[in-house]
Amino acid sequence: MFGWLEAQLARLPGRAPTAEKIRYALNHREGLERFLGDGRL
Repeated sequence: MFGWLEAQLARLPGRAPTAEKIRYALNHREGLERFLGDGRL
């Protein structure tokens, strides 16, 4: 998933709202991976 997000980010203008959301997800990658691995958190 994160590889796909990085690829999409490279295709978007820097200020695009979608790019901002992708950067947020990438900046919180560790926590997102932990949550996705164990949804009980």
